[in-house]
Amino acid sequence: MSQLSSIILEIGTTTDSFLTLWDYPILPKHYFILWLAASGKIKTKDRLEFLEIDHTCVLYKTQSESIQHLFFACPFSSQIWATICSWMQAPITMCCLESAASWISSNTSQDPSLRFLHRLGFASTVYYIWTARNKGALENFSLDR
Repeated sequence: MSQLSSIILEIGTTTDSFLTLWDYPILPKHYFILWLAASGKIKTKDRLEFLEIDHTCVLYKTQSESIQHLFFACPFSSQIWATICSWMQAPITMCCLESAASWISSNTSQDPSLRFLHRLGFASTVYYIWTARNKGALENFSLDR
């Protein structure tokens, strides 16, 4: 297990579903963003209530930005998850980090390469949704135009 994985495990995760992800060689920045999201510590706008800012979703400006909205309910992320689930042949629609992690951890494919790709796809998807959100916030653009 990598040093980062050990540190993340020491800090803790929200459930055991995420523990199976830490055993795979995934980029540290993907691990870190996934851990922040899974532990509810990622700084979505609803967590920044003390700032007097617009709390609507950066990408579509339709609802308040929360972890649930940003990663699953936003039309941008919903479309990405639909594509990823289709590619992974996931029997469910990813509706929250918990259900996604549960499916990933319970997927006991005989092919180790496929297991790795599912975990990589999950962690990378969370990371790139967060990256797109930050790009939208920094460059002041939204996808609803």
